[in-house]
Amino acid sequence: MSHNQEQLCKTCGRQIRQGVRFCSHCGTAAPNEEHEEYVAGTNSLRTLLWLYGSLLVFIVFIRLLKFVSGAGWNFMVDILFSLIIFRFALRNRNELRPLLSFKNISVLKVLITIGVSVIFAGLVLLFSGWLKQTIFHSGVFSEEYLFDDTAYPLLFSILSIAVQPAIFEEIGFRGLIYDQLNKAGGPQAALLVSSFMFAILHLSIISLLWLVPIGLALGWMRQRYNTLWYGMIAHFCYNVCVVLYNFLTRG
Repeated sequence: MSHNQEQLCKTCGRQIRQGVRFCSHCGTAAPNEEHEEYVAGTNSLRTLLWLYGSLLVFIVFIRLLKFVSGAGWNFMVDILFSLIIFRFALRNRNELRPLLSFKNISVLKVLITIGVSVIFAGLVLLFSGWLKQTIFHSGVFSEEYLFDDTAYPLLFSILSIAVQPAIFEEIGFRGLIYDQLNKAGGPQAALLVSSFMFAILHLSIISLLWLVPIGLALGWMRQRYNTLWYGMIAHFCYNVCVVLYNFLTRG
């Protein structure tokens, strides 16, 4: 009897002929691959909706509290956001562990990632500056001003705007959300949908012009190299360039 015509009982380990609904030895229902795939996809979508819904509701609620500001408040928001992702990451730690391994990380790829991120950040800053001057005439594209009342505004800005998002947004979007979408709809759907979900969560319509391409690039790196480290490095470099630029040019 060929392997393709048989499957093993989950309870007793005996072979079950394909097409038979129950194990003749213990009576356990035979594995149903189509049903198991459907259940797995449904569970993935449920996890995805809970995670993204939690993040979206949290961000919208924070944006509504416009009267609350300051460094302490901003750090608390960062911590709560990180805890939401950490909770789901803990439940899916076995799937995330390979993505956080340093195995096969290339120094050359890290250097290329840094260089491309810095160049792209410069292009976005030029474009956003042009938008501010020609269309909006005012406004800011970063939040480093929230830390002006601290002893080390640049340090705290980098921690909040560059370090925290690079770690937890990558784990959340290129790790958890990408994985759940990949299970439910395949790698291409996972790449596209996770990129738009990442951009939308920032709740800035104009920023979609660069956040969607950033999401696609970060998702492609995760998909191509099966690691989150290149995305974390790129995310950090891009955000830290924005912080440094705003500090150097705001006067």
